[in-house]
Amino acid sequence: MSKAAKDIHQILSAFLDGIRSEKNLEDYWIKNKTGITTIKTMNAELYADLIEQFKVRRKEIQEGGDD
Repeated sequence: MSKAAKDIHQILSAFLDGIRSEKNLEDYWIKNKTGITTIKTMNAELYADLIEQFKVRRKEIQEGGDD
């Protein structure tokens, strides 16, 4: 597993819980698109996990949960 992909994944994942709106989640995705693309290129498993984390966070925001 690429250390760079793992590090980027860890950093991006760490800040997801602090995002409180769908707009901010979308902005976070756009601002970090280069890093996300790097993960996708280097490690498909980590990319899939990150995508799932974004989906889960979006659903939590839509349901009004900030946990």
